Amino acid sequence: MELIPGALVIMIFAFALCWVWALLGMYVKTPQSVQGFGFIIMFPLTFGSNVFVAASTLPGWLQTWVNVNPVTYLSNAMRGLLLGGPVAGPVLKSLIWSAAILAVFAPLAVRKYRRIA
Repeated sequence: MELIPGALVIMIFAFALCWVWALLGMYVKTPQSVQGFGFIIMFPLTFGSNVFVAASTLPGWLQTWVNVNPVTYLSNAMRGLLLGGPVAGPVLKSLIWSAAILAVFAPLAVRKYRRIA
């Protein structure tokens, strides 16, 4: 039964992150450019998180980034929901990050769209 809340948290986070790409897509001219810039955005979010390794094994300067990275909170939430462990804190932080990303990038994307349409 933990699969449904986990899927919902991931979909909410993905929806929020889609607004970043929507905004980016309106600034660049080709789909290849969106893909290139998207990689530049996703690389530090994915590889600078605790998805692949425990944060405690990383150097101190990188631990600082990992501890504020929204993908870290998302992976902690998924681990808690699907494997057991703390759930409330990581899920709440992940949803807060999703809301913050959405609150920043959705209005910017809509405003940019209205200007070019």
